[in-house]
Amino acid sequence: MDSSHLRHDPGFYARKPREVCMKMARKYPRSFLTEAGKFLLVAEQRGEIIGYLAAKIVPLPPVAKVKQAGLVDAVCVRRDRRRMGAGKQLLRAALAEFRKRKIRRVRLLVELENSPARELYQTLGFRDRQALMTKTLQRAAPSKL
Repeated sequence: MDSSHLRHDPGFYARKPREVCMKMARKYPRSFLTEAGKFLLVAEQRGEIIGYLAAKIVPLPPVAKVKQAGLVDAVCVRRDRRRMGAGKQLLRAALAEFRKRKIRRVRLLVELENSPARELYQTLGFRDRQALMTKTLQRAAPSKL
């Protein structure tokens, strides 16, 4: 996980030893290779993996005009290879894959403070549509009966 995630929402992301985080990070994309409706795209440069995009098809509420949407679940590019076009290429390929699967609406979540990512998504036509609001609840004190 990028340290910027912790800066954006330190109450949400788990603080675990680096080895544990790395193991979890390696398992996460694998599910996109084996589960229906999911796909994983990889960016390579000179035979080296520099990033990936994980996406899936999700159901929408019954009141929606369309029944399914695409969800870009993660876009990850190595820190030293960012701002060189890999993220844009991954997103363009994902949009093409969604079109091929007849998906007409695509969503993604991005931290409000992540300006570089927001700018990238906007260049590809993504627009702010909703605001996801969160609140971290403190643990309740044990009741004294």
